[in-house]
Amino acid sequence: MGGTDTAAFAHPELRALLLPAIRADYVLVEGHDAAPAPESILDIPVFAY
Repeated sequence: MGGTDTAAFAHPELRALLLPAIRADYVLVEGHDAAPAPESILDIPVFAY
């Protein structure tokens, strides 16, 4: 979505606040294992209006 503005990393205090959150995001992405979607979750028709 555009990521973090590079100017934010020029300030040491702000960088210290941002990096742990960014690292945590990468840890979540690396460990995510998407389960295959079942063929049918609902046994009823779904109508969207």
